[in-house]
Order: sequence, then C-alpha cells, then structure tokens
Amino acid sequence: MAKGGPSLRVHLTTVFVILITVIVGSIAYFTYYRNTDAVLELADRFIRRTSASAIQRTESHLKPLAAAVRHLATLASDHPRTARDESIFPTLISFLDTYPQLQSIYFAFNDGGRFLQAFQLPAVVDRYGPNNSKMPDNVHYVLRTLDYGLAEPKDHWRYLDADQKVLMEEDAFRLFYDVRKRGWFKTVLQRPNTLYWTDVVVFTSSQLPGIAPAYPIHDKEGNAIGAAAANITLESLSAFLGKLDVGKNGVAFIMDANGGMVAHPNVNKILKQDGRKVKMARADDLADEWVADAATRYLKSGETKFVFNERGREFLASFTPFPADFEKDWVMAVIVPVDDFVGRLKITNRNILFLAILITILGMGLVSTYAGWVTRPVRKLESEIKRIQEFDLGGDLDVRAGTREILALAEAVKTMKAALQTFGRVVPKTLVREIVSTGQPVELGGQSRFLTIMFTDIQSFSAMAEREPTRQLMQHLSEHFQAITSAVNANQGTIDKFIGDSVMAFWGAPVWQEDHVYNGCLSALMAKRGLDELNAQWESEGGRRFHVRFGLHADAVLVGNVGAKERLSYSVLGDGVNVASRLEGVNKVYGTQICASHAVYKEAGERCLFRPLDMVAVQGRRGGIIVYELLATIGNGHPDYLADEQLRSFSEKSFDAFYAYQERRWDDAATLYREVQAIRPDDPVAAMFVERCRVLKADPPPADWSGVYALKSK
Repeated sequence: MAKGGPSLRVHLTTVFVILITVIVGSIAYFTYYRNTDAVLELADRFIRRTSASAIQRTESHLKPLAAAVRHLATLASDHPRTARDESIFPTLISFLDTYPQLQSIYFAFNDGGRFLQAFQLPAVVDRYGPNNSKMPDNVHYVLRTLDYGLAEPKDHWRYLDADQKVLMEEDAFRLFYDVRKRGWFKTVLQRPNTLYWTDVVVFTSSQLPGIAPAYPIHDKEGNAIGAAAANITLESLSAFLGKLDVGKNGVAFIMDANGGMVAHPNVNKILKQDGRKVKMARADDLADEWVADAATRYLKSGETKFVFNERGREFLASFTPFPADFEKDWVMAVIVPVDDFVGRLKITNRNILFLAILITILGMGLVSTYAGWVTRPVRKLESEIKRIQEFDLGGDLDVRAGTREILALAEAVKTMKAALQTFGRVVPKTLVREIVSTGQPVELGGQSRFLTIMFTDIQSFSAMAEREPTRQLMQHLSEHFQAITSAVNANQGTIDKFIGDSVMAFWGAPVWQEDHVYNGCLSALMAKRGLDELNAQWESEGGRRFHVRFGLHADAVLVGNVGAKERLSYSVLGDGVNVASRLEGVNKVYGTQICASHAVYKEAGERCLFRPLDMVAVQGRRGGIIVYELLATIGNGHPDYLADEQLRSFSEKSFDAFYAYQERRWDDAATLYREVQAIRPDDPVAAMFVERCRVLKADPPPADWSGVYALKSK
C-alpha cells in the first residue's frame, strides 16, 4: 500500500486553491510584466542618455588639456632654448592655475635627459619630494629640474608658495628617474605630430590614478627631440560619475577595453594594494560581485546591453564604448538594480497576491467543510486498512456513504479482511507483516547496494557445548541472540540468519538508510554492552561467560530474495560478506572484540571512535586492508556510548604509533606503542607491535615491503 501523500480532502481543497491562484496569478502576471516591460524600456533609454552625457562630459574634461599640451609642445619647438631653461617655469605654473585638474606639467628632452616639471601640491600633503622631506608651511608649487647632461647629474627640487616665493630647495639623494627610459617617452618620439595618451596609472607622487597626454617637440629639421606632457588626475572625473543619476543603488564607471579601471565614484575602488605598491584594479575583480560579474560577461561576450542575475537580484547592465576619435579605448559602464525601476510595481503585485491569498483562505474554509463530508467514509476505510496492515483483523467494518465507488471499495476491504484472517492461520503473522510493510515483491532476484554487514561469533563455543548442560546452554544462547537482535532492530538493521552460534546482520536494505554504517557501528556497541550485562548476570548465577567477536564491513553487495521458488530467503551475497566474516576472525589474532574495515572507518569516523590495528591480507583478498577496532561514539554520536578523554587519548596515540610503524620509524613506533600500553597495560595489540618493531629493526624488511600482515585463516 502506498505510504504518505496528501488526503482526498487536501486534494479537493488544493484544486480550489490552484484554481483561484491561476486566475489571480494570471492577472497579476500579465499586469506586472506588461508594466515591467514598459518601465524597463524607459530605463534603457535613461541609461543610454546617461552614458552619452557621461562620455561627452569626459571628453569635455580631457580634450582642452590635450590642446594645452599641444600648445606647449609647439611653443617648445619654436623656442627650444626657452623650453629647456628654468625661466619656462612661470609659464608652466600658469597652466597649472588655469587647469586645476592637472597634477603636474612638464617638458622632457632626449638630449641629456633634461626634464623640467611643475607640480601643484595638495594642502593636505605633509611630506613630499624625492627624499620624502617634511614640507614647510604654505607650499603651493613644486618645481623639478633633472639633467643627466651635466658633469655631475642632478635632480633639483624647489618648493614655492602661492606667490611663487621659494620656501625650500633640495637635491635628490639618488637619481631614479630617467625619462629617456620610459615607454611613453619612446613612443612619443616615434609618433611625430601625434598626440599620445598614456594608459591609466597611479602617480608615484600622489598615489592617485591619472593619465597623461604627451606631444612631441621637434627641431627645425622636424626631428622629434623631446615631449611636452601633463599628468591629469581622475578625481574630478570620479566625482562627476558619483553625481550621475543612475537609480538609487546603481553605479557608473569607466574602464578600458581590457577591463582595467579608469574612473569610479569611489576612487578607492579603482586602486589595489600589491605589496608596497598601489596599482589600478580591474573591473572584473571589484569587491562588488554584481559589478565584477557584469564586467566579466562584457569582456567575454562583448554584449553591450544585458540583464543578469546575482544572488537572486536582477540588474541592468550597459557598456558604451567611447567614440573612435577619442583616442582611448574606454568604455562607459552603467549597472543598475532592476528593483530601482520596478520596485513600486513589485509592491503593487504583492498587494494583488495578498488579496488573492485572503480570498483563497476564505474559500478554503467552505471547501474544507464540504470536502470533510465527502471524505469521512474514505478516512474510515484508510484507518481500517492500516489496522489490517498491522494484522489487527478484529471488529466489523461499517461504512456509510452516498457514493457508489466508496461503497464498492468498502465491500472489497471486507472481503480482503476475511481472506487474511484465514491466511493468518496458515502463515506466521510476523512474516506476513514484514512482507506487507517493506513492500518488496516476493520473487527471485536482487540488486546491488552499498550496505553494512556484521558477523558475530562466540569464542570456543564448540568446546563450551561439550561441557555445559544443554538446557542451560540453549537458554543462554537464546538470550545471547535476543541481545544482538534487540541491538540490530533498535538501529533499523535486518537479521539475515543465525548460523550455529553466529549472527549475520546488515543495514541499508530493504529500506535504504543514509547513515547505515553508523547504525551498524552503534548496534555493535549496544550488543557488546548488552552481552556484558548478560555475562555479569550469568557469572553471578554460576554460569560461564560468552566472549563474542564482531566483524563490520561496508561494501557493494547483492541483496534480494534467493533460494527456490518454493522457499525464498531475503539475504546478501558478495565479496563484502566474506570480508565481514573474515574481519570477525581477525579479532582472534589481535585480542580485540569489534573489528571494522577501512570503509566503515571512512563512513563513520566522524561519529565513532576507532583505533588502527594493522594492515592485513585477509584470506580471499590479494591486497592488504587496514583494519580498526571500534571503541565508542564521539561528536554527535549516541550519548550513552561516548568516549572519555582517556579513550580518546588511547585512540590518538594508537594512530600516531601505527603511522610511525607504516613509515618504518621503528624506534618512534615502539615508543608510541609503549605510551599506548601505559594507558592500557593489558592491550595485546601494543605489546605485539612493540615486539614486531624490535624484530623489524634488527632485521629490516626489503625495500618493497608494504607493511601487510598475512592472515592465513579466519
């Protein structure tokens, strides 16, 4: 019988809810998306106008400066001596006063590397210059003269107030700047009569981003002998971008064609610390993920306009290249959250949905009342079928309904109940109940599943059977089986079979369990404690103890119904079953009680405490496997079986010792195993490995030794 699922009453109510939801939702959808399309179309126009305005403003900001540099270069070409002389500084200062966005303006000559530069010094600067000197009060201009053509090259700096009065002079301790080695200067000399714009850089003097227009200076023969240039900070451009109306949460910025940042409303976002240096950031590497994602998509696809989603929010992105005659491959980017434009529409839509929910709730009360009247006999039939499933076949079935189909169903249930009453007198009820509850078809065949298998065995049971009275032994054996069965059932396990004094059980079938490995480990711990209590009881009554060994392994095996058509058994088959059986026998070699494979340790190691025993080659396997002893639970494992600090220390030192042994560090391993013995003096594993380390140190194994200990038999 199918399990779960909504009731018929819920189905009827759901149909009503769906009907109302579809009607109201369709109206809301149509209204919202039609209006959204209109708003987004207006938003697209707005963004295009904003981008065009920003580009025009940027051109108006930079082109006059380019014209000024051209003018200075022409002046220097007509009067080269004047341009090389310090008497040109007042002219350069006048340019600084005329264009406050200039950070500096300068002449550079190839002959002798002569370099004359005038700066405007910001009022907030406390130290400046090549020697990072403390500035006098009221410094307004800085003049620099650098000449490699002198007998002793010199880099001379002068600091002036607003009236061009010299306040301080100094020479650089060392010469580090030679314009003739700069890439921009070489480029300008190779491009006669052409204005050259440098890439955006961070100026060393101010640590602010900027660009520089440069124009060649020619001699009378038309040869390029130098250049006039100016450093332009982009602070004012960034400030302008911050004033653009791009929605409540939108952003506008400028980047180059390769993704390098040029200008941003927040200047700090376009600078990136690289060790002691400050360099320009990339648009696709900004801290704002939605901005970086938009830039990445543009750089990869070349799309100039698109809508994208970032963490559940939609954004409009527009990337507009600057005109071709601008001479720089810049792109104006505008990115705006869609909610900035359609936020009010969403509020209206939510109100419509709220109204729909209110109508639905009111209608649900009426529909639910009607559905309850219709489904009352169905619920009664459902309750009766559940009782039948549990093999509770007593009582009569009395169903009254006005529906023909329900009456027919009630008659069929009565017939089935009578048939099962007869069937229950022939087949054990427990077996039938298991078949019904699992829903597994009773037929030959199976499937491959990753399961946990456990084998148990009583040590020296055959010898015990010869000495103990049969009645008492059978009573103790039954109690022993009951303790193991209770532990397995408590953790959703399946008893496969009893084999003499042994038990075979598995977890993960017929009903799949995500934590079947942990359930198997917990069952072993519970069974061990239950058997310890039984042993104590038997000893108090004068009986003998059962020393039970457990083997746990997790592997892919075949599970299903095996046998003949007349007699079936639900069981597991495969190599994993053999390994679990062998692991039970491994306990005999190491004096342990619960031996587990590496697969069990790997799957349950976060909730169970293990210690490594050895790498062994069990019979039937070519390669070695690491086997472990299961000790207790840890973390969020069962609180009744949690390990104490001493047991945790015992496990940790066992791991350290085993790793040292595997790495052939015999002395370290022996020392660590002695520490294990100090915690548990009677531990046979530690004593075994101390002796093994002594032997291996005296007679080292060959180079291809794998550390595998061969077990000849179970």
